[in-house]
Amino acid sequence: MIDIKVEKRLQGKFPKLLKPTNMLDNEWSRGTVFQQWSNEVAGTTFYITCGHHEKRVVSIWWCDEDESYLISTDNKKDLKNFNSKVRVVEIKAEVDLRLVLASF
Repeated sequence: MIDIKVEKRLQGKFPKLLKPTNMLDNEWSRGTVFQQWSNEVAGTTFYITCGHHEKRVVSIWWCDEDESYLISTDNKKDLKNFNSKVRVVEIKAEVDLRLVLASF
C-alpha cells in the first residue's frame, strides 16, 4: 500500500515548473519529492530522488485499472521521452510505503 500526503501550497503562488530531467541534477538530495504537472495542472504521478549522482528516480503513479498506486523507476532517457508539456514541481510530501511479502 502506498499513501502520499502532500502539504498544500500557498494560495496564489504558482509553483516553479521544471523539466523532468532536472530531477537528476545534483542539487536535489535523496528523498526529494516531485509531483508531475501537465498543461499547468497537477497530476497523480510523483517522483522521489534516490541521491546524488543517481541515474534514476522512483516513480509512483496511479493505475486506474488496479485502483491503486504502482511503483517503478525512470532514467534520464525515459524522462526525455515525456510530452513537452509535462513538468514537475518539488513538493513537501510524506510517502508511506508498506511492502507485503507474499510466499509462493
